[in-house]
Parts: sequence; C-alpha cells; structure tokens
Amino acid sequence: MMPGGPNDIKDLMNSLDNPQAKYEITREDLRRCAGRVIRAVKSAE
Repeated sequence: MMPGGPNDIKDLMNSLDNPQAKYEITREDLRRCAGRVIRAVKSAE
C-alpha cells in the first residue's frame, strides 16, 4: 500500500480506524507499511 497522490492519501486517512470504510486500516497497519517503504528506499540507495 503506497499512496500515489492527494486523493489516495485522503482515502487512506478517511479509512484509518473507520469501521464503515470499504477497507478499514489501523494506525499500526500504516506504521508497518511505512516501515517497509523506508527500508526498501534505504536498501536501494
């Protein structure tokens, strides 16, 4: 999961801890994903 633009970021934030969202995500889900992205970028340097 990686946001591609402003609307993607808005969708992610609206889904955060929202049981009514089409794809509910938690803050921990976002942290885990961000950590993977950061590790991938660092390993590519």
